[in-house]
Amino acid sequence: MCTAAEEKFLCDLVASYEASVGRPFPVGLQQEQHLGSRLMGADIGLLAHDAADDPHFVFANAAAAAAFGYAPDEMIGMPSRYSAAPGADRDARAGLFSRLSRLGFVEGYSGRRVRKDGSTFWIEDATIWNVVDAPGRRIGQAALLPLRDVRTAGR
Repeated sequence: MCTAAEEKFLCDLVASYEASVGRPFPVGLQQEQHLGSRLMGADIGLLAHDAADDPHFVFANAAAAAAFGYAPDEMIGMPSRYSAAPGADRDARAGLFSRLSRLGFVEGYSGRRVRKDGSTFWIEDATIWNVVDAPGRRIGQAALLPLRDVRTAGR
């Protein structure tokens, strides 16, 4: 069960996706469960971090956490930089963040990531977007990781 603050962030996350990408959020959102419960059990990976200078994860659903080798609770509060592989292409990441800043979202992102045990794996075809609150302030970023790609073994 999510706290009120977590539920608000997740509502902003879904609304930001729909506003930026221009499509309905791709996770079935039945009304009988709290949003956090629905997103936690989704069959697509979902991660989000705050908007701090050194961002920390504020949400990781079960599918995404499993791909990284963690339980969802273990990822909360962890610096998101720990999930990126060392030596990742800095120019490609700079381009990603430039497009993200300009457009509000990026589709088709691929990158090497690090599991808890230190092994690496690739995410492919991810969608990343800025999470904004009702007044329009950026409060974080989120990523949808297609399950087929989240489960891809290290390459």
